[in-house]
Amino acid sequence: METSTGFELRAMLVQELATARAECDAADGTNRSLAVHRARRALKRARSLFRVMKAAAGHTHRPWLRPVKEAFKLLSVARDADAMLTTAERLLRRSTGASAEVLAPTVAALADRARRTHAAELPIERIAELLQAAEADAATMPADFDAQALIAEELASAYKRGRTAFRAIETEADPDAWHAWRKAVKHRLHLTQLGTPAAKPHDVVADLDALAELLGECNDLANLAEVVQRDPALTGDGKTARRVLAVFAKRQRRLRQRARALGEALFRQRPRHFAHGLAAAGDPGGPDHAAA
Repeated sequence: METSTGFELRAMLVQELATARAECDAADGTNRSLAVHRARRALKRARSLFRVMKAAAGHTHRPWLRPVKEAFKLLSVARDADAMLTTAERLLRRSTGASAEVLAPTVAALADRARRTHAAELPIERIAELLQAAEADAATMPADFDAQALIAEELASAYKRGRTAFRAIETEADPDAWHAWRKAVKHRLHLTQLGTPAAKPHDVVADLDALAELLGECNDLANLAEVVQRDPALTGDGKTARRVLAVFAKRQRRLRQRARALGEALFRQRPRHFAHGLAAAGDPGGPDHAAA
């Protein structure tokens, strides 16, 4: 029997889970931070795939997300420590003079914190066990369905959530609102990438990817600021902590300005117009948009 797009989606879901499990096995090696990062990215793609498939999966498979959520949570502790370190290192490379002087001790402290986190809080065996169970369940999911119709339906929903979240951050500096927008953007990106090469508008994929990166750094800076506020000794003392927080805030303002500009282009349409465009074009990427 000819493979349908539904069967292809199921195969992709199983493969993403297998990839995440393989990366967890590799996390016992020397480049643990990279392995954790790749495992989490694979799980994010798996979650997007399951959200497309859940209408066809049936009640039996609804608990499928539980082991995935638990595995993701266990990986996130180490990944958050790595992300904050990477963000601080990036800031240090861009900084000169007084800014570089106050950031250097913070970077050293974050590097030590990341090492300790990996040593104490990365239960590889438990994560692999959870992913193996999720992979076995995914392999038995129904797959004889109209995948493109479900992708378009979920993409329209993701666009609506993303636009709502974008409108919320126009008037709010709340990190949670920005994080909600980031999640919606990542989900829309994953869904857009499910299209065939001919159907995916390159500029939409590239802009969504760029926006996700900007919002990811914003999120990491927000997490960094929270850690420094909670533990000023991480930077040396309270006075230094205030100077470090000012450097974080300056970078975050720039990132948010660029993110808003991309958001205006990517979420300018009303949701119903976006959905109509999907139906008319038969294109999981959505209608063309003008770059910001």
